[in-house]
Amino acid sequence: MDQGATSEYRRELYDRALAAALTRLNAGGWGAVRMADIASDVGVSRPTLYAVFGNKAGLGEALVTSEADRFLDGVIRILQSGDSPPATAVHRAAEYAITLAASSAVVGALLAADTGGDSDASLLQSLSPSTRLVGPEMYDELLGWFAERCPATNATTLAYVVDALLRLVISYVVSPGRESPREAAAAVSRIAIMLLPELVSAPQRRD
Repeated sequence: MDQGATSEYRRELYDRALAAALTRLNAGGWGAVRMADIASDVGVSRPTLYAVFGNKAGLGEALVTSEADRFLDGVIRILQSGDSPPATAVHRAAEYAITLAASSAVVGALLAADTGGDSDASLLQSLSPSTRLVGPEMYDELLGWFAERCPATNATTLAYVVDALLRLVISYVVSPGRESPREAAAAVSRIAIMLLPELVSAPQRRD
């Protein structure tokens, strides 16, 4: 097997193992995730799995990184796609975030940890205390997006609005009510328009 094929196989194994780990995590928490079970799920030996991740903590860190990237990339991709009016893009991005958090125990745990709420401590304990889902990178991306579409709004107001909208989305994740993700996202969008009326008249941008 040449080096390219070996690298492709390792990447495929990596992705399949993370998918299997997320399935077991969603079903029973981090305590239900065992390396032997993951190896069986993806059809490899335990030594092979350990060679990829090192140990269960390494698997957990890889899973958290993967899900955090999926969350950040998905939200930013929706906002920057340019195929929807800005207010609609906010709605779609919020719905994506709330839906993903409901289907991924990792995203839910990280968002809860960001607000000091209950989270799966056993999953997060091996990570750096600075590990956050809504960190400076995401905040800066969001602030930049809103600033481009609401140029008449001063920077201080935008900073407060972005912070408030993030907190609102997180509240729907950690303390869900009866609303569906679509309904919750619609509420986020309406509040965004109330706080930033420019969103209604802002032109679509193709970034």
